[in-house]
Amino acid sequence: MHADFVDISELDLKDRDISLLHIVEEEDLTNFTFEGLKRRLKIHPEKLSRILSRLLSQEIIKKRNNGYVLTAKAKKILKSKPSESHTINVPLLQTFLPPKISINKIIDTLQNKWFGQLRWLGHSETKKGITLKWITTDGKNIISATFYQGKLQIFGKTVSNNNLNDALDASHQLMGYITKLITSTEQN
Repeated sequence: MHADFVDISELDLKDRDISLLHIVEEEDLTNFTFEGLKRRLKIHPEKLSRILSRLLSQEIIKKRNNGYVLTAKAKKILKSKPSESHTINVPLLQTFLPPKISINKIIDTLQNKWFGQLRWLGHSETKKGITLKWITTDGKNIISATFYQGKLQIFGKTVSNNNLNDALDASHQLMGYITKLITSTEQN
């Protein structure tokens, strides 16, 4: 049998389990939270707890201090059952960051925080930089802030509607908060 193949029939996986894995893959999250997934999947907390418990017991995900991560087994499952969703991130705002600002300090301050209508979803670290993600309280939009080579880019993505107006409002709110953080960091 091929090393990248996982026989899903041998696992106790339900459609919701696979949906959760696809969402984590689609959002490119290296770390995700319970609350963020609950909003993104729009399911009851008890149902999400059962899904996560099932995935944990089969070593498809691992629990960490600040959320959950996919295991190599999850990545093999995703290769064998690719997602059909193809939503795209739309660039909403972009700016250069002051060169003397500690981007890591800004990122540490933003992680796991809620802002107005934005609720923490998770983050990822890739060659493209560090991306922090939030989902709106209604679960209709995802806002991503990517920090890479002295730049900040904010993207929006609709989940259940095709109207980016709310995402644009939320991105401006996030940018305002980041600007305050930068200003207070520069003054200290």
